[in-house]
Amino acid sequence: MDELNQESSTEEHKSDPVEEPNKAPFPDASEILLVVEQERDDYKDRMQRAQAEFVNFKRRNADEKVEIVKKEKVRVVSTLLPVLDDFELAMNQPERLIADPTWAAGIELIYRKLESILSNQGVSALTISEGDIFDPLLHEGITYQTYPKYTEGQIVQVLRRGYTLDDKLLRAAQVSVAHTPNPEIESNIEDRE
Repeated sequence: MDELNQESSTEEHKSDPVEEPNKAPFPDASEILLVVEQERDDYKDRMQRAQAEFVNFKRRNADEKVEIVKKEKVRVVSTLLPVLDDFELAMNQPERLIADPTWAAGIELIYRKLESILSNQGVSALTISEGDIFDPLLHEGITYQTYPKYTEGQIVQVLRRGYTLDDKLLRAAQVSVAHTPNPEIESNIEDRE
């Protein structure tokens, strides 16, 4: 019986479908190469974009630092200009200069040091003299009066000096401007009174 059992079990196994190992179809090598090349190009593109963004970030950061330094320089110099003005006023007091010449020499020494420090930082005074033509880009007209020896629009007096910082206007000069009266207008005004 054993023989019969063996034969029947072999026959049963023969009728069972044979299980073959899973044969997954392998993609073609050219397809794999194409996918890998696309991934490589994508990563390369991302890396180049990241590098460009980093270079732009560094440049913007450097530009911002330069701009901050410029703004701070303008702020500091602007706060020192009134001190320079005060020294100029002190040096233009003839009664004080005559009364105490050592005081005048000390004030002038301090003024020259401050002027030198500001000059080393790129500050320079506007060169304006009486008789120059008024320029609204460089001058601030404080008074507008009749002066017989000057024509209309000429600077009569510099009331406060103007300054530039690195060749850009930092503070306009305050000036008094000559005015030539119009006789017709003035006679009309007098007639009304």
